[in-house]
Amino acid sequence: MKGKTSGILLAFLAIAVTATAGGSATVERFYSEALGRYRSMVVYLPEGYQTSGLDYPVIYLLPGGDGGVGSWYLTDFAPVLDDMIADGLIDPMIVVEPDSNRISPPQEWIRQGFNDWIFHYHANSELLGNHEDYLVEDLVDWVDWNYRTLADREHRLLIGRSIGGHGAIRLALRHPEVFGGASIDAGFMAVLEGYLPSQIIYVLALTPGPPYIYSPTNDSFSGRFFAFSGAFTPNMEKPPWYVDFLLDEDGEIDESVRQRMLAQSPPALVEEYAGSEYPLDLFLRVGDRDIMSNTFWPVVDALEAQEVPHLVRVFEGTHDTPSRLDKLAVHLTYFMPIKATAEINPRIADPRLHPRRLRVAVELPGDLDVADIDCTTLALIDIDGNRLDCPVGCSAACEVSDINGNGRDDLSVWLSSDRLSRAAAANGAAAGDQIELTIRGELTDGRFFQATDNVTLVSGPTTAGVD
Repeated sequence: MKGKTSGILLAFLAIAVTATAGGSATVERFYSEALGRYRSMVVYLPEGYQTSGLDYPVIYLLPGGDGGVGSWYLTDFAPVLDDMIADGLIDPMIVVEPDSNRISPPQEWIRQGFNDWIFHYHANSELLGNHEDYLVEDLVDWVDWNYRTLADREHRLLIGRSIGGHGAIRLALRHPEVFGGASIDAGFMAVLEGYLPSQIIYVLALTPGPPYIYSPTNDSFSGRFFAFSGAFTPNMEKPPWYVDFLLDEDGEIDESVRQRMLAQSPPALVEEYAGSEYPLDLFLRVGDRDIMSNTFWPVVDALEAQEVPHLVRVFEGTHDTPSRLDKLAVHLTYFMPIKATAEINPRIADPRLHPRRLRVAVELPGDLDVADIDCTTLALIDIDGNRLDCPVGCSAACEVSDINGNGRDDLSVWLSSDRLSRAAAANGAAAGDQIELTIRGELTDGRFFQATDNVTLVSGPTTAGVD
């Protein structure tokens, strides 16, 4: 992955139009060849879409188990999007929320008396249907055909919450040629590693045996096990449930079934993806008291082990707090950062001069207060549109004042001119070049902002220490 990351975040800033509140969120239906039936989705179009003539980036929003078409996810979030666009905080975009998290059980199960909703885990399955193909091929093609989209991977991204996080990480890792990144909130991801083992005791306690006779009708825990088996280990020659079950008749884990499941789990998909020519922007966020966090951290561990670039944040809260609308705003601004401004002084980077540092004065738009910036998050992340493998952090010695005298507070931090010169040289810049720097930071509520300014390189990096 070294050297291959590019400015996917910056690509989302490619359009800029004046908008006023009043976008639309409507339900659409289309026929999915992969599933052989009609599916629904909510589509958010920003104010001015009908007359602008512009093409727009698309975010695919995969809801959690409590969401679906017409649920609160996008319909409630649309006014938030309207306000952020109208206030000039972010650029307009299309957001698509497909019917993609749960389904009715197979007819074979219904005939046996099982009628509860189940998750399909966004996978292709002979038993549950080809839900991966539905999302990656049918849905994306339909949206690009019917709307004015920026139809490339850099402008096509995923946001997933809870079980939707499983879909977001799965689809991004398996189809990086289609999606440019995934932003995941409280992802219910490494299910086999982090969730099912703790549930085995309940399945066995509520199942007749030994020898154990497993059925999704026994209890809710067994139902979840069977849904997972239906997604990843279907066996159409094994009635009445047509799955290879994780547990054998003695209550022991069937290792051959476990290995088949592990091969399709997100940590294994991370290993398959590592070294891909397609860079992904990956942002993962979880609460410090999230009961599903055991399924979250194995994915982070795999990303770190394979040196796949990613950003992780832990917030104070549970699986469902703070407000889920606030969470969506955080993940949205990861891809569409709030448009701040930065003034760098001096506008030359010369590591030979003292002090060997540049002052970066950041100003936020609208009613946002720079006092709400988390100083520890400010960093140089991009030079001339190329994402840095290792962001250059700014000093946390923050100072609030009106630097440019325009009546608005600025937040000033310091950037090492030597470290900047080293990063620029690694990016191919030479002495005398003017380069564009992108500074990113976070507000205390977790939302991201971004600003750019230009400096001129006067000389290369020094060999001495830096201030």
